[in-house]
Amino acid sequence: MRRIVSEALSITHSACVIEDICIGIRYAYCAVRSNGTALGLCFVPLEDISHSTLPEPPSIDNVLSLASSASMLDRIISVAYINALSQYTLWVRKEAECMISKEGITGFLVRTLRKTDRVAVIGNMVPLVEALRGYVDNIYVFERNPTMRSAGVLPDSLEYEFLEKCNIVIVSGAALVNGTISPILRFSKSADIRVIVGPTAQMHPDVLLRYFDVVASVVVKDIPEAMRRIRLGGGRRSLSGISVDYVARPS
Repeated sequence: MRRIVSEALSITHSACVIEDICIGIRYAYCAVRSNGTALGLCFVPLEDISHSTLPEPPSIDNVLSLASSASMLDRIISVAYINALSQYTLWVRKEAECMISKEGITGFLVRTLRKTDRVAVIGNMVPLVEALRGYVDNIYVFERNPTMRSAGVLPDSLEYEFLEKCNIVIVSGAALVNGTISPILRFSKSADIRVIVGPTAQMHPDVLLRYFDVVASVVVKDIPEAMRRIRLGGGRRSLSGISVDYVARPS
């Protein structure tokens, strides 16, 4: 993860100042400003947060150490910050080499998948999983949080046993913050298509596309309202109507 964050820092606009930062019960956010404002998001893995000291405010100087910290709060705040810089670079400065389309990942995958594909989904993203079940014969869903495992969903401890058997791998952006991204990439290296999905996957796609074939995330349009909803405990569904999905692929 430290390497990925370092690569993102090298291409993002670093002159932004932090306007506000918050760790909610489902998502964290970081708002940055320069000649415009952008909002970076990060999933909050409550099951992995233990008693620890409060994180330092993120900055260009300390974000790498925060991203590789043993404290989950440090990791959360570092990802929200680098995502904010990435979103500013991507949408305010409009600096990107990849192809970006304003569409949801479900429609893209439905057009791409074949019935015979073996699909691994890391993170129980229920709407996406339910939409895909009718299009493939074999889909394996893994979830780290026991309270979010519905019927048929496997614990994440089993994902490394199945990843090498799947040719399509769909990864929640939460893997960027909970420390599982490196083994996931290692065990899925033979997959035909690797996709990273969700608000936590807001890191600049020119970087993420060095590791994945497709990046799907959201750009927040109504930043004050998104901040309000997250402070009140909102999650992914709370961004509906105030954000726009996008899918990025290599140019």
